[in-house]
Amino acid sequence: MRMRGLGASPVAIGCLQGIYSGVVDGAVTPLFGVVSATFGRYREVESGFEIRSAELAYFTDLDSHSVLDTWKNPYTNETVPVPVSSLPPTTSRIATNLRMDSQAANTPGLQFRQNVSQPQIVGREIWFTESITAERDAGPTQAAFHYTDTTVIRARLADLDKHGATLTRCDTSYQSVSSWRTWLKMGSHPGVLIGFGNGYYGASINELPPAWIKATEKSRPRLLTDPTGILEAGDYQAR
Repeated sequence: MRMRGLGASPVAIGCLQGIYSGVVDGAVTPLFGVVSATFGRYREVESGFEIRSAELAYFTDLDSHSVLDTWKNPYTNETVPVPVSSLPPTTSRIATNLRMDSQAANTPGLQFRQNVSQPQIVGREIWFTESITAERDAGPTQAAFHYTDTTVIRARLADLDKHGATLTRCDTSYQSVSSWRTWLKMGSHPGVLIGFGNGYYGASINELPPAWIKATEKSRPRLLTDPTGILEAGDYQAR
């Protein structure tokens, strides 16, 4: 919990920078980048911890790293509008046995699983591996969807051993495989979307990627001065 953000005040912030690519018949095509920030609040409850978290991410141009408004799909040659990727505030629990339960598991039509591994000691570091799988069957108005991600979080043992320490800054590595995002307008085109990225927990708002800060200044400037607001359902869509 200290690696994820326990003890951060008023909110724990994580960041990620990465690249999404398409995979069709084994061929990998880099498509666009991503800059993301996560926000979390942790509190101890009976038999574990409760986490309130949300995420705000932007897709970026591979060359300029600027946030995209439109993007030309190399598979279809269609120029499409690019949305902001956001995960609204949810509440989850991690028990002392590392079992995870999330509100997302109760979403109608969605099969959702989330778990975290037992710790691994690698050299002078401690590693945990967190994984999420989400699946949705095809319906009359929507295609089937599959998403899996894996995040490895790593911290120095010496940092965790410091007396009186609470939040322990740690590095993260992320990878995902999913069906095509709807906004890509791929239709029945074969293939999958894969993502890779690196980041860390324990950031300050000013340490977030410059492209993320610039885009947020335009769309949600209040978030830069009051990051706790993103964790409130009524405030999440405020501009």
